[in-house]
Amino acid sequence: VAIGLGYFCGLRQGDAFTLRWGEVDMDRRIITRVPNKTARTAKGKTALVLGIPPYLAALLADLPRAGEHVLPDLADRYRSHRMKAVHAAMRRLFENIGVSTVEDGTGAAYHYEGKRKVYEKGRPRAVVQHGFHSLRHSFVSHSIEAGTPALAVQAAAGHTTAAMTGHYLHTSDAAARE
Repeated sequence: VAIGLGYFCGLRQGDAFTLRWGEVDMDRRIITRVPNKTARTAKGKTALVLGIPPYLAALLADLPRAGEHVLPDLADRYRSHRMKAVHAAMRRLFENIGVSTVEDGTGAAYHYEGKRKVYEKGRPRAVVQHGFHSLRHSFVSHSIEAGTPALAVQAAAGHTTAAMTGHYLHTSDAAARE
């Protein structure tokens, strides 16, 4: 469901993880959400209005509505800053389907000496290639390729400028040929 919220709605990880049932209208198939990133700014009180495609609607319909949040475990981890395990799980998920998450040769290399983790010196910090935020890029790119008006995609992504939406747009070879 979290992956679906990222891909089909373009939600950032924190917004997907902390989505509340009160923001989901299954009858109208709409999510209304003020993004965490802009919620505290004066101009950021504007709620995004996002459509829920059929596949995501089916996933959401199968979830229990036991509490306030759509994904209570992830919401709890996100709010209590226990994200290391969630990031690791997302990384494993991407890698299990063949998507590399960091550039080869980057990231902390380490070995164990007994129970102590020892990091090797001289290796560059991890350069992230793909992760949860990549789903947001896919949302923008695929929405534009599917013919959704650019202004509608800009509004759904919560971007204030077309230039920012353009930053997220990655044209596929097929779209370029068309």
